[in-house]
Amino acid sequence: MLGNAEVEERYRTLVHLFLSVRQKDCEVTPGKTVGDLRNYAKFVKLSLIALVEGTELPKNEGQKHPHLASSGDRAQWHPSHIPPDFDDEATLDPHDPQFRPLP
Repeated sequence: MLGNAEVEERYRTLVHLFLSVRQKDCEVTPGKTVGDLRNYAKFVKLSLIALVEGTELPKNEGQKHPHLASSGDRAQWHPSHIPPDFDDEATLDPHDPQFRPLP
């Protein structure tokens, strides 16, 4: 579909994680689960951007994706190699209404 098996798998995993939470197929720890999903979604978005732009995909040699059923005591999921702009929400999603000035 997308022409890159790794990006396709990351996207499928994101959809699966989201549906698992939505259907309550896993234990949800509100702040941690939302943070894990948000971080993984950013990672997938940066992967899609890299694919479209023909640049190197963000690397992740650690835990491939969040394990939502894991204990709420552990830290939020992050890729092993934090891509540039990973924590800059305004740059990552400039069309998000919260980052646009009001008219």
